[in-house]
Amino acid sequence: MKKVVMIALAAVVIAGGGVALKGGKWDGRSRFTVISIGDTVKVESIDPAISGGVRLTLPGNLELETVGGRGKWRAEVLAKLAQKYGKKWAADSAANYLGIGYTAENGGLGIRERWSWWRWRREEEWREVDMVRERLVREVAEVDGQKVLVVSENWEPVAQKWFVSGVIANENLSVEIENASGVDGAGNNVARMMETAGIKVDKVESGAVITGKCVIEAPTSEVKKTGVIWLKRQLGCIWRGGEQFKVTLAKDYGEWWKGD
Repeated sequence: MKKVVMIALAAVVIAGGGVALKGGKWDGRSRFTVISIGDTVKVESIDPAISGGVRLTLPGNLELETVGGRGKWRAEVLAKLAQKYGKKWAADSAANYLGIGYTAENGGLGIRERWSWWRWRREEEWREVDMVRERLVREVAEVDGQKVLVVSENWEPVAQKWFVSGVIANENLSVEIENASGVDGAGNNVARMMETAGIKVDKVESGAVITGKCVIEAPTSEVKKTGVIWLKRQLGCIWRGGEQFKVTLAKDYGEWWKGD
């Protein structure tokens, strides 16, 4: 029975050219990062352009600022909270806190993406990361004296190595960000994620609040570049033509993030 299922899956992938469905979560070229929300929060990431995968489990007492203005919570309780707010919310929170983009929560992958993920996972050699041993987290005391972990100053440099997307970095994209979400810090938050992926951020500025979705302006010569497509998926932006590559964050983004 298992053999029959595997053959059927292979046929689906071959018929589709071995890449994600149109409008799917993975474009078949950029970094493939999956976050699993369960007893632990696990991040696994593979890049077709770079050999070797990275896998890490968030320490249970790592305290994350969650999205949607739902406060700070330890990683060990995200699965329980996901029963109320959804696994995507939990995965969004983990990715946002770490400053990385991601493809999907493990349970949100489509059939063809699951096949691609299974195949790449089997073929790659993995770097298993212990965030405590590698000093990527540090201990802090809360107001009540209870001790928790937060990411340390060592995290950003290694994240930019482990989670860069080779094909995006090679496109040498430069972007300007306008924060029109009404939330202070939102522009810098997005800049962090972009730079980790390999997109250079030239400028972050604030503007009057704009309602609706974020907007990506890009010349028609760049709209089909992997980095632009990836960013549209990450932020849920709409596209319109422009002379330069620019991202304008609107009120929708602020309501998702709500700042620190």
